[in-house]
Amino acid sequence: MKTFQFMQTGRCSWKFLVVRVASMRGTTLCKLLLVWPGPEPMKNMSHLALFARKWCPSTHTLEPFQEVIVEHSSPLELKQKISEVSGIPVGRVEFAKGRGSFPCDISILELQEELDWNPNVTVLSVWPLYICDDGAVIYYRDSEEKSTPLSEERKREIQQEESAKYVKTSSQSTSRRASSPAESSSQQ
Repeated sequence: MKTFQFMQTGRCSWKFLVVRVASMRGTTLCKLLLVWPGPEPMKNMSHLALFARKWCPSTHTLEPFQEVIVEHSSPLELKQKISEVSGIPVGRVEFAKGRGSFPCDISILELQEELDWNPNVTVLSVWPLYICDDGAVIYYRDSEEKSTPLSEERKREIQQEESAKYVKTSSQSTSRRASSPAESSSQQ
């Protein structure tokens, strides 16, 4: 379940995102507060709010998420919106939908080859995209930016960095769960 609630005060918009998150003990309802520095860009509930993230194949890096609002669910409109936030000309924008649920983590070593870049569709709601709801993650790139080959040593470094990030995230989650008041009172 994803619900957006909007409230505008002065020059800032407040956006509450309510999502259901699966946990070891069942489903949990979470409410996140996001603050926009200007007026809310989503004017109609039929619009889609997507999270776009630039893939830079020449440096093998990902840039931070950016919100992109599409009104008509067309791939061309999505490319136009990505072009607006990135500065990449529309004709050079390539995109792919992230797999799984937010934040759709994927290894940098697999990103270039494993995603379905530039699917041949006329609307976003059909296979292989199935973008029908807010919150989908879209990776994009500049078609003229070429991938540089990685040495075996650099590949190992990336794998170690990604493994360390995964271990850190999962250990933080485990330690929070173990130290929660509900957990400690049920053990007594």
